[in-house]
Amino acid sequence: MNCSVCGNPFHGGRVVFRCNCGVLTHAQCWEKHIIESHTPPFTLGTITRDDVFRPKESVQGVG
Repeated sequence: MNCSVCGNPFHGGRVVFRCNCGVLTHAQCWEKHIIESHTPPFTLGTITRDDVFRPKESVQGVG
């Protein structure tokens, strides 16, 4: 059996991730599968010293 992301075979005893969509991936390929296949929503921002997330304001082009 091979990883759905990189195509390399799985090695016995190693960690394998199984997504809800049924795909099996290596641990190091998991993030790539999620980003490319499921494109989860996200917001860019910063964290203050008080651990408060502040979303980045959208920048509008001039003109």
